[in-house]
Amino acid sequence: MGDKPAKINEFLLVANPYARLIRQVRKVSVAMFAISLLVAMVRYFFVQLPGAIGALIGGTINIVSVWVYSRLARVDPRHTAQQTLNRHLLAEAAKVGVSLLGLLACFFVRGVHLPGLLFGFIASLLAYWIVLIFYKN
Repeated sequence: MGDKPAKINEFLLVANPYARLIRQVRKVSVAMFAISLLVAMVRYFFVQLPGAIGALIGGTINIVSVWVYSRLARVDPRHTAQQTLNRHLLAEAAKVGVSLLGLLACFFVRGVHLPGLLFGFIASLLAYWIVLIFYKN
């Protein structure tokens, strides 16, 4: 229950404890960008430029929120399980907050193609979960 650091084996420490998180964020961001670009191209063929820009904005909102999560979710391997959980809960709350603020800001801006925005956001969110589920170290 105290704030004592967890006892870990010295041989388990890696040179960079965040290397795995950085690799995972890079894979997720690339997949989200690719899917957002694909949705933007499809929206461009059907709705022209406003739909494509809306899809790119929706994907960008999600990419920024994942980046915020990755910056806040970094934990030291010596932290206790409770400290690690608290850090991830804070990061998840920040990710949801950034997503909601971005979407709300776009809803009140005139000229943003809302269906394109939502398609881009949902597609990048789907890419986020697919990469997290199927990504192997």
